[in-house]
Amino acid sequence: MTKFKLLLLILASCTLMFIGWVVLGCYYWLHQQHTITIICCLLAFVCALGQFAALAFTLRERAFQQMYQTLSSNDINHE
Repeated sequence: MTKFKLLLLILASCTLMFIGWVVLGCYYWLHQQHTITIICCLLAFVCALGQFAALAFTLRERAFQQMYQTLSSNDINHE
């Protein structure tokens, strides 16, 4: 698995975990368990930070790949 695919997988898993924590927090909010709701919201916030970090690393890796392709296509052998 390439680094780019791994970062996309991390991004997708953080997104699904974020949705799950929000839904679980709403469930506990309806059942008047506010302490668990606050914990779910904090975990959803951590997942959102994970999404931002994974997206930043994904875009960085993509830029490096494009830069490498550009440099390798412009490489001229003078023999």
